Amino acid sequence: MDNQFAEQYINLEDTILDDLDFDNLKEVFPRLEKQKELADKSGVWKYRVRSRRMIIKMGYEFDDLERSMGELIWLAGQWEMNKEDSDLEDAMILLERFIEFLPAFPNVAPNDIHQAIEILKEWFATTSRELHYLVWALFKTYSKLGDLTVAEEYKQQLLKLEAVTPFGFKSDHPSCETCLTCKKIHYYASIGLLQKAMEIAEPLLEDDVDPCLTSPRTGLSYLLDAYLDAGKLAEIEILLPTFTQHLDMPTKAPVRIVLPLLRYYIITKNQQEIDKIIDNYNPIIKDLADRWSAQKFLSLVNLEKEINI
Repeated sequence: MDNQFAEQYINLEDTILDDLDFDNLKEVFPRLEKQKELADKSGVWKYRVRSRRMIIKMGYEFDDLERSMGELIWLAGQWEMNKEDSDLEDAMILLERFIEFLPAFPNVAPNDIHQAIEILKEWFATTSRELHYLVWALFKTYSKLGDLTVAEEYKQQLLKLEAVTPFGFKSDHPSCETCLTCKKIHYYASIGLLQKAMEIAEPLLEDDVDPCLTSPRTGLSYLLDAYLDAGKLAEIEILLPTFTQHLDMPTKAPVRIVLPLLRYYIITKNQQEIDKIIDNYNPIIKDLADRWSAQKFLSLVNLEKEINI
C-alpha cells in the first residue's frame, strides 16, 4: 500500500463534487478517472472498489452511463472471484440496479451481459433481499436485450409475486423519499399496474414533494412512458400541464421528461410542439442514452433526419 496515493485519493474523494458546475457536467468525469487511478496506485482494495462505484453512480446521475458499464462488469467479475468480500456488497446492488442498461452499449459484449446475469442470480441467492428485486432486474434486462418471450415470463412472475406479497422495497433506504417514490412508480408502471403507479404518483402530480436533483421528473417520465405504451392518450392530455411545467424547472437539464413528451407530440401529430422541443433540446436528444427511450421511439418515427443525429 502506498500511503501517499491513499492520502491523495481521500483528499480527492472528499472534494470531487464540490463546486460542481451543472452546466458543464463532463468536468466531473476526469476527476473520477483520476480518483480511480489514485485508488489503484494506493493498493487499498476498498478504495479501488469505491472509486468504481462512484463512476457508476455519477454516470447514472449525469446521463453518461456508457463510461460506467465497463466498471460494472469489472466489479461483477471481482465478486465472482471474491464472494466473501464485504466491500463488494454495495457493488452487487449496483449490478442489480444497472444491469438493464448493459444491452444499450455496443462496447459491452453479449457474453458479458449473460455472464453478468448469471453472476447476479448467484449473488442474489446469498442475500435476504426480496425476490421482486431480482425478477424486476431480469425483466428489464431481457426487455432491453429484445428477448421479449423471456421478458414476459419474468413480468408474469412479478405479477404473481405481487398477487401474493406486494413488493415492499424493504432494502431501499434512500435519504430522499421522492427518489423512492419515483422507483415505485417505475416498478408498477413497467409491469402494467398503471392505476397503482398513478396512486403513488399523486404527490408528484400535485407538487407535494421535496424536489431533488433528478426528481420528480424521473417518476413523471416513467408514468408518461407507461401511458404511451398503453395507448392511453386521453389520460395524458389531462395530465399534460403537470408534465410540461417540469420542462422549465431549474437545476438539471430535464432529460427525463423531454423524450416522453416528444414521443407524445409525435403520436398526436402536434408539429408545433415537436419543433419547439427539438429546437430547445436538440443536444440533449442527440446525446441521450437508450435508457431514456431515445432509440425506442426515434427509430420508430424516423426522427434522425429532423434532428440531425
